[in-house]
Amino acid sequence: MTAEPLPTQTPARGIASPVLPRAGHPPTDPARSSDSGYRPRPDGEGSATSQGLGEDPRRATVAEPILDFKVLGQPAPQGSKRGYVVNGRAVLVESSKRVKPWREAVKHAALDAMTSQAFTAATPVAGPLYVSVVYTLPRPKSHYRTGRNAHLLRDNAPRWPASKPDVEKLDRASYDACTDAGVWGDDAQIVTSVSVKTYPGVHPRAMTTPGAHVRITRMTDSTGAR
Repeated sequence: MTAEPLPTQTPARGIASPVLPRAGHPPTDPARSSDSGYRPRPDGEGSATSQGLGEDPRRATVAEPILDFKVLGQPAPQGSKRGYVVNGRAVLVESSKRVKPWREAVKHAALDAMTSQAFTAATPVAGPLYVSVVYTLPRPKSHYRTGRNAHLLRDNAPRWPASKPDVEKLDRASYDACTDAGVWGDDAQIVTSVSVKTYPGVHPRAMTTPGAHVRITRMTDSTGAR
């Protein structure tokens, strides 16, 4: 099978050009690969089998996304808590003050998407789901040069945000927000997922400002699943 031609993309200064896959070899999921030259198919998502659903096409298939929306705001992790003693009772609160506004941002973005004319599924969506989220995180100031070149990245600026927040905790906040919005009945319906942390301009689905691109797809019947 001949691989689809991939468009070229000019990387931002200080970011190495991505490595294209060999013919017949689909790009790997960046969450599972050490290759920082991740490159999806031209549609930005890639086939179901190449994007976290297994390399064997017999394992599972997916339909078109039933919900596709973007969230503006700084992604915040949920799950890290701090403890206090108030009137002799232990009280746990989220370590990050950004969790609540982030969950609200995701909830309202999901509600807006569900009220659009393009969304035709009954809610809450039933059955097994595949969720793909690309989180765009802000780069620290230390990644940039100084003076009149302050808008340019340093040559040694890392390509990927391989530091906190944990992607699993970002998912926890986003999934709970989708539950609050009534997207699904329970996030236990998610049977497979691909979540990526990125900086602006690195991943094809990265946003220009902090936020997240969420795609929710209903899984179809699995054929020859292992």
